Amino acid sequence: KNTRKSESLSGMGLQDLLVRHVASACLDSGIDALDTRIAAGLTRTTRCFTPRRDVASAAARRHNRRSARTTTHNAPTHNTSATMSSGIVCADEVGQKYEQMKIRKTASFMVMKIQNDQVEVVEEGTEKGDNGGVQPFMEWISEGDRLNECCYAVIDVAVSKADGRQLSKLVFLTWAPDSCKIREKMKYASTKQAVGSVLTGASATLNATDISELGAEGEEIIALAG
Repeated sequence: KNTRKSESLSGMGLQDLLVRHVASACLDSGIDALDTRIAAGLTRTTRCFTPRRDVASAAARRHNRRSARTTTHNAPTHNTSATMSSGIVCADEVGQKYEQMKIRKTASFMVMKIQNDQVEVVEEGTEKGDNGGVQPFMEWISEGDRLNECCYAVIDVAVSKADGRQLSKLVFLTWAPDSCKIREKMKYASTKQAVGSVLTGASATLNATDISELGAEGEEIIALAG
């Protein structure tokens, strides 16, 4: 019997014995899969083994990654009603009326203010002067106490070129006078960039805190557009 057993072991060869030994040890320690290669009498693992206790957690991690990708892909997009960094929203009418002003020339200037925790259109001027909506806007903002109140404005500026061409350019103005309360000025400053992103196609941006930065008759606005 011992002779037959020795012959059997000899026939199996050293490599087969090593494979069986490693496989048996892996099964005893709870490893599901094994892929080994024998080279020069040594075993080298070529597959990353996953213990049974880690199978559930690995599957859960894969599921979470797939869910995260799906959630990101299907996340709703926001346009003019998106919440801005200041927590203030931009009303849908802002983008709609701006597009009408830009394409259909429905207004020479448009004024927006933060009211009821959102940016709303409060004035649309239709009068035009020699430089489009500049003079009518300067007349509007000079009335009453408006020069002491923050606002945003889009002004359609008519520009005359040296070759006689007449161009129309839109200027986005943020008016935050020094006379305003600091909290109000900060609110308009933190919302300005998001409002500007709705006003696509504006040729220039002007931030003003004093009438000298606009010009008594809007000269600075005209110069910026030109």
